[in-house]
Amino acid sequence: GIKAICDELGRSRADTIRFGDSDIDLQMTDVVGISVCMANGSDKLKKLRDRICPAATEEGGARGLKTRGLM
Repeated sequence: GIKAICDELGRSRADTIRFGDSDIDLQMTDVVGISVCMANGSDKLKKLRDRICPAATEEGGARGLKTRGLM
């Protein structure tokens, strides 16, 4: 899905950020430019991420975007 959206928008996958917290998100790790795992995420995902942000219950996604100047 990420590849298709980037192709449709004419954007590089290097410009994408993925936030995840479970093993179901592992497939996206190699597709996006920046892979972010929530602090309460799975240990597998934490090992493959580029960054860790606070847990979703602590507004981790929003805080992660603000840190990057995207919000």
